[in-house]
Amino acid sequence: MRTLMQHKIWFSFYKSLNDETEFYIDYRIKKVVNETGYNKEHIKLLINYLTEMYDVFSLTYSYENYMWDEYASGGNGICVEYNIQNYDYLYPVEYCDKRKIDFTKMVINSLKNGGAELAIIPWVIKNPYNETAQIDSTKEKEIRIEDCRQIPNSIGVVAAPGLGSAHLCFHYLLGASGRASAPTEGRQPGDSEQD
Repeated sequence: MRTLMQHKIWFSFYKSLNDETEFYIDYRIKKVVNETGYNKEHIKLLINYLTEMYDVFSLTYSYENYMWDEYASGGNGICVEYNIQNYDYLYPVEYCDKRKIDFTKMVINSLKNGGAELAIIPWVIKNPYNETAQIDSTKEKEIRIEDCRQIPNSIGVVAAPGLGSAHLCFHYLLGASGRASAPTEGRQPGDSEQD
């Protein structure tokens, strides 16, 4: 609540997310070395940097009781609705079997051709079933803002090492609607409540 009152939003560090596989990419380092000419240490450093540089602000486009129970301290939290003014920073999460994605090819393309897909794609892909939390991830209907502290828009950082950080709310990006309430089953963004 304090972060909202201070016009901030909370970005979680990837290690605090409830799915251990979320920021993990499976690639064959020997093949990457052979096809790119980069050494193992360089490749590991790149992947580690890309994994560590992002914090995540998770949103959903659907209010469901499931979300209320799972992510609001068993229904003891609040639900905040945002009016999105700039969709360029939103990344819808893709739910697919990550084992079927050729991350090796993605790493090779990024190193050889300057492909940008490695910079964002792995961080917005989730397995449909979260083995760690034993939940169906697709119910989340998640949309993310990925924040990198090296991006100039990241101002006013209040960091908690290993947990995440709170940033000044991007007023050009998000505006709180002023409504804070428990969600109603099946209610969609933009639906208004009748008094």
